[in-house]
Amino acid sequence: MSNCTVYIDEAGDLGVGKGTRWFVLSAVIVDKQEEPQIRVTLNSMKTRLNVNGIHLRKISDYYRRAYIVREISGENFTYVNVIADTNKFDRAKISSSEVAYNYLCRMLLERVSWYLRDTGRTADVVLSARGTKRDGELIEYIKEKLIPYPGNQIVSNTFEKICAKQAAQWDLLQLADICATTMFLAYQVN
Repeated sequence: MSNCTVYIDEAGDLGVGKGTRWFVLSAVIVDKQEEPQIRVTLNSMKTRLNVNGIHLRKISDYYRRAYIVREISGENFTYVNVIADTNKFDRAKISSSEVAYNYLCRMLLERVSWYLRDTGRTADVVLSARGTKRDGELIEYIKEKLIPYPGNQIVSNTFEKICAKQAAQWDLLQLADICATTMFLAYQVN
């Protein structure tokens, strides 16, 4: 049985040739015993901000964003980011946004698996769902092709269940959104 959960979300747009310059894929690693306290903090922030959910990109006010980051920074979790300059993709090798996402997902899962191995933990993975058939395809790709593929450096025994949930259904995906969007905003200057 896993003792933590990895929540994965992204910021930016991978549209090849028409997306944002920067794309961030973030994984937030939370010990299951820490989840209730983080939920309390997220719910407190939502109440104070009078919002149903925290999607940092939709909050344009600097002081509200700063409040969110300040409040969540006191919680106990670890995050890992993979940041890509989409202008530097080799279009011959990365021909679509799906190929780019899969490549970045491999890089992220490698790094997360190393961390889990080094800290003696295993994790369930929760992806941010988009409500399309791509959700199921990505889960299948991760389970059946990416994790068991011997050519990558993913430590396969660190991951257990993999699923996709809407952020509204799984409140800690909002934590992954905060981490991904904060990093994206640091690179994608307005």
